[in-house]
Amino acid sequence: MKLSNELKKIISVGQALASGHEVLKSDVKIPASAEEMLRAALENARNQEKGFQASRTKRAKTVVPALRLAQEEGLASIETAKDVVRFEEGSKLNAVWVQAGFVKSTQTPGTWAERETLLVTLASFLEEHPEYENAAKNFTAAIVLQRGTALSQAILNLDLHDSQHAVLAERREAAKIELAFRIRGFIKELKRELADDDSRWKTYRLESPATERALRPDRKQRAESKAQKLATKRAQSLEEKAAKTRERMEKLKLQLAKLENATKAGSPATGTSTITSIAA
Repeated sequence: MKLSNELKKIISVGQALASGHEVLKSDVKIPASAEEMLRAALENARNQEKGFQASRTKRAKTVVPALRLAQEEGLASIETAKDVVRFEEGSKLNAVWVQAGFVKSTQTPGTWAERETLLVTLASFLEEHPEYENAAKNFTAAIVLQRGTALSQAILNLDLHDSQHAVLAERREAAKIELAFRIRGFIKELKRELADDDSRWKTYRLESPATERALRPDRKQRAESKAQKLATKRAQSLEEKAAKTRERMEKLKLQLAKLENATKAGSPATGTSTITSIAA
């Protein structure tokens, strides 16, 4: 039996085996250890999948939206600062611009690390120079500091979340490998107890070995047919590209011929060729 690479599908197979054996436990003698290890691996896989998916949902619905909001508000404060300082000091970089946090230029810094630093410096600048504050535009030392802090916290939260998510992903992968191993072990035990054509394979939601053998040629044929179609499609694509290349080469030859004729047709009296005239 070939298992999927997706943990959810592997869990489904494990659940089918466990449920099927619950029905046939009295008839099919599987070692208790094999069943116990399968159920333990199944439970662990469910827990790891649940934690992993919850982490993904939290990132998409909570962590990333909070970061985007902090970024928007931080940029709004930076743009307001540019408008205020430009109105008071002009658009050229000077000592006031530098004090406000615009060290290299009067433009918005390109990286979020630079923007974080700018917001902190800007808050200090407004605290020392309250004449530049504008409460109507949410441009005060307190608001800018709050927004800068929120941005730093949001970036940190994302970094922490992604680090924790990486650990969850590793645990989930380990649980998947363990469950797949236990499933294969359980199926080996079933093969010792059930005949290849035993109808009880269906209780475990598995194709019997006899059925798999019967289907194998058809599956092989479908795989070969698919491979042939892909090969044909690639060949057609290559031929189309080759045809386009030949077409471009023919066009280029015509252009070169026209260019050569135009050069020969240049006026001898003035010494100016047709090409030069066109270029002029």
